[in-house]
This record gives sequence, structure tokens and C-alpha cells, in this order.
Amino acid sequence: MLGPDQSYFDWSGSFLNCYIQDENYPEYNNHIVLLYKYPEVLSPKNVAAVIKMEEKLFRELNAPMVHRYDPDTQHSVFIYEVPKEYQEDYDWFMYGKYSRMSAGYKNKILSFHTESSSKGIIGVLTRDKTMLKNIHKNLGCMKEECKCNSSNYLDCKYFSDYAFDFHKAEVWDKINEDEILSIKIEKPKRIKMK
Repeated sequence: MLGPDQSYFDWSGSFLNCYIQDENYPEYNNHIVLLYKYPEVLSPKNVAAVIKMEEKLFRELNAPMVHRYDPDTQHSVFIYEVPKEYQEDYDWFMYGKYSRMSAGYKNKILSFHTESSSKGIIGVLTRDKTMLKNIHKNLGCMKEECKCNSSNYLDCKYFSDYAFDFHKAEVWDKINEDEILSIKIEKPKRIKMK
């Protein structure tokens, strides 16, 4: 919604997570909240990388930033409006109806996740039946009627495994408290420099 791909946000570096709300600022409901963590000891190289990242987050995204704060010396929080062109897709995401998001936005999600396996993401966005059966299997329940009248997938002769690691995957579920940033704001203290 905000940027082109994972590397843009330093996905495997200082980026920690993305949230739908921040407990410290409940007035920014229906927003996108990004949490970053910086090194405890800053070197001149680290400082330059932090400045470059924050400049990108301030100026180059497709939604206005409405608030930024540092809850402590190692974290920064950036709060953005949901881009107007994606508000309906955001709403479908909030309702847990991922398959109802627009085709254009689904393609944007897939191009954003170029560094991860997209098989699970495609399964979620398209309500892939085999993936749904595997999710139910991993949850230990049989949600749909089966021709063999089995009560679990292990006994079902029609069940075929979905080659997907559910333990490492981002399998989306309905929105819950995990999607709300809960971080304590500390009094400022001195930053360590090398």
C-alpha cells in the first residue's frame, strides 16, 4: 500500500513490524503504523543508514505521514494515512475478506512480497481450497464435508497435501490485538556512539 517492495522498507534490517493502530495514539485508527528498531550502539555508518531510511519514510511514500515519534532511543514509529485508492482494499483486509480485495491490489501484494514464497499468499488471496483444507488440518479440524465422511484429514483418501510450511508462513487470520502496536514510551536517555 505504501511502497514498492520489502527491500524498500529494510524488511530484513531495521523494520520490525506493521500495525493497524497504535495504543499510544488511538486517534489514528484506520491508519498504517510502521515500527523500526535501530542499533543500540550507533556508528557513523549506522547513523547515515538511519538518516537515509527515515528520509525515504518521510518523503517518498504514496500516503501522507500523520505522525512520527520515538518511544525510546532504539525505536521509531511512523503513522500514515491509508491511501485513498486503497481504502476499500484496506477495509476488506480489516474484515478478513482477502479474496475480495481488488485484482490490482492483489497483484501489488504479490509484487511487494518478491523476497518470500508467494504460494501461501496466493492461496489466501484466492481462497485456494487445497490450502484451506491444509489450514484446517493443521488446526486439527475438518471444516468441510468430504466424500469419504471422514472426521479428520489424516483418514481422508481424497486429501492431498499442500506443499507449504505453515510454521514459517505468514498465514493471515482475522484482525486481533496482535495488529495493534503496544509499545511503552520511555523518557529520553543518552544514545551510545562509537
